[in-house]
Amino acid sequence: MSLETLHEPSLETTQTPARASLYWLIIAALLAVAALLMQVTNSFANLAFFAASLGMVAGVALVVQNLHKNPAQRRWLIPLTIVVLVGILAASRFTRLQVFLFGKEIAVNGEWIGLSYLVLRLIHVVVDSAKPDRAKTDQKEVVKRASFGEMAAYALFPPSLIAGPIHRIDNFLPQLRRLPRSISPIEVVSNLERIGIGFAKKFVLADFLSLFALNAKVVNNPNVSPLVVWLSLFAFAFRLYFDFAGYSDMAIGVAGLIGIRLPENFANPYAQTNITRFWQSWHMSLSSWLRDYIFVPVSRFLLKRFGAKRTALIMAISHITTMVIAGLWHAFTLPFIVWGLWHGVGLFIHAQWSRMAHQRGWQTIVPSGVGVILTFMFVTIGWVFFALPDLQTSFRCLARLINR
Repeated sequence: MSLETLHEPSLETTQTPARASLYWLIIAALLAVAALLMQVTNSFANLAFFAASLGMVAGVALVVQNLHKNPAQRRWLIPLTIVVLVGILAASRFTRLQVFLFGKEIAVNGEWIGLSYLVLRLIHVVVDSAKPDRAKTDQKEVVKRASFGEMAAYALFPPSLIAGPIHRIDNFLPQLRRLPRSISPIEVVSNLERIGIGFAKKFVLADFLSLFALNAKVVNNPNVSPLVVWLSLFAFAFRLYFDFAGYSDMAIGVAGLIGIRLPENFANPYAQTNITRFWQSWHMSLSSWLRDYIFVPVSRFLLKRFGAKRTALIMAISHITTMVIAGLWHAFTLPFIVWGLWHGVGLFIHAQWSRMAHQRGWQTIVPSGVGVILTFMFVTIGWVFFALPDLQTSFRCLARLINR
C-alpha cells in the first residue's frame, strides 16, 4: 500500500481530478511562498523547511496507516510520535540545540513558517485517528479515509498556516471533498468584507499601536513616567489583539472565497467578565486544542491515579501544566513560562471560586462591569511577560507600574 492511498479504495473516497488538482495547488502555493522567501533572504533554508514540513506530514500519514493496521501499537507509537513532533519544534527554537545536532545554526537566514501550528494539527491527527474501536468518532473515521494529499492539504492549508485558526481535520476534510463548489455573490462580498476588516485591524490599527506599545526601551528609560508605562502596556494589549484577530479575519475570509469555512478565533475577549470566559473567546481554536489534548488528558490521568479526594490539587496541576505548555508553545523562554503560570493560577482560582459559589448558592457578587475591568487588568498585566525579552526587564516593568 502506498503513501498516497492510506486506505482501501471506496466510492466515498475516490478523488476527482479537480479535487486532486486542488491538493497539489495548495502544495504549489506553499512552494511559491517558500521560493519567494528564498529570494528575499538569499537562503535555501525556507525551501528546506517546506520539504521538512511535507516530510512531517508524510511521517504522520504513515503512523496513522500503521495504527489502523495494528491498533495495539497505539500505546507506544502515539507517545513516540508526539515526542518526535515536539522535539522538532524544540530543536527549531533552541539555537544551542541546533548547533549540537547539526554543527551550526540552521535557521540563520530562514524561518520555519507555521511549524508551531503544524505540530498541533499533526498531534490532533495522530491522537484522534487512534481512538479505541469502541469510540466510533467522526474524527477517527475521517482520518482513516484520508489520503496523503488530503492530509497535506489539511495540515499545510495556506490561509491558516502561519497564525491559525487551528481547524480540525474532521471539519476540514468533508468541506474539502465537496470542492469545487459554487460561491454565491453574497458569500463573496461577505468574505471580501472579512478580509478588509482583518487587513484594517492588522495593518492599520495594530501597526499604529505598535508605535506606542510596551518594549524594553520604554521600561529602561528613567524619564518615562508610570502613567506612560501603563499606556504603553494598554497599547501592547490592543496591538496584540488587533494583530492576531486581524490575521484570523483575513485567513477566514480567504478560505471562505474557495469554499472552506474555518472556525472563529476571537469573540470580544477583552469584554469578558472572568478569566475563564476570556480564554473561551481569545484564540479559541488554540484554547479548545489545549483543553482537548492537554487539560482533559492530564486531569483524567491524575483523577484516575489519585482519586476525587484530591480534586483541587489535581485541577491546580492541570490548569498550570496546560498554560505553561501554552507559554512554551509560543516561545521557549522564562518569561513565557511565567506568563503560563500567571494564567494557570488565575484559571484555577476562578474555577475554585465558581465551584464554591455554585455549591453555596451564592449569586453574582461582582457586577459584570467590574468583572470586565478586573479580567482585562489581569490579562494585561500578564502581557508584560509576553512583551518583554527577559524576566529582569519584566519585573522592572511591574515595579515601574506601581511607581517603584
